[in-house]
Amino acid sequence: MKELDFTQRNVETLTLEDLGQTFKENYPNGQPVGGIYHFELIQRLLDIMQAHNIKPVVQEIFAANNREKYRPGVSLSDVVAADKGVNSLEAHILRRVYANINLEVDIEADVKLNCAVAYHQKGIQIAFGPYVHVCHNQTILSAQDMFTTQKISQAKGLEWVARDVSTMLGSVSDYLDTFEERQRVMTDTVKRWKTTSFLPNDFKEVLAMLMLSRVAHDSHDPDIHRVAEYPLNNAQINAACERYLKLEAEKSREGAHDPTYWEVFNAFNYDLKPGRAEIPTIVGQSIGLFDAFESSINYKQ
Repeated sequence: MKELDFTQRNVETLTLEDLGQTFKENYPNGQPVGGIYHFELIQRLLDIMQAHNIKPVVQEIFAANNREKYRPGVSLSDVVAADKGVNSLEAHILRRVYANINLEVDIEADVKLNCAVAYHQKGIQIAFGPYVHVCHNQTILSAQDMFTTQKISQAKGLEWVARDVSTMLGSVSDYLDTFEERQRVMTDTVKRWKTTSFLPNDFKEVLAMLMLSRVAHDSHDPDIHRVAEYPLNNAQINAACERYLKLEAEKSREGAHDPTYWEVFNAFNYDLKPGRAEIPTIVGQSIGLFDAFESSINYKQ
């Protein structure tokens, strides 16, 4: 029997069946908080995909805690905990859940199409994009590949926010009606990035954009402050630069070609996953990070 212990780990991995056994948090009228239970949301998405002749596979589901005062990522039902135990699935209220659903569609040998699902206190986000299984790296190319009940300021091109879950899921179904077109765009983008060298000047340009976004967001000066969230915070930028330098050193030692945009992007994108980033910001950060790299490569071409 699966047990959870968020006193030892901030992130736990579950199956869809596990998720369905956790405590169901309702409003006083009996309706689920957030408009739908997390396990029900994932199952609805699987059904929608199957109706579009897609064969989805749930790769992984993460639940994470956070320190929000009134509605933390994880709470316990004292009544159920007294009966089932404090580590039981049934006693846990999970408010921060992130799932990767693989669409079993290959873009490249090591890249598949994926659906990311973020369910949390601020709303729900569903997004489609390339996924590198070996490092769990999810890429979201554009706000048009995302559906949400949460307003995300950093997602350029996001013109609407669904008022309810049913509307959002209806939009996902409409999107999948013409998914082959977006699939071609995603495939072409990955191939282009895999065949374009990332030179030292490209690194300086991307790094400058990321640093300026972070500084402008954190600034209290009204003349330069930006509402938009930055793609990477300071710690994530530092870690990404270290991975880039290591990649450069490995290429130099092997006498190989310059790293590609795709290789460097995945070095920067590495921290945008549960356990390394906050679940409510992962999808929006991924879009912002992609924009920075895409702006750089478009400038070159």
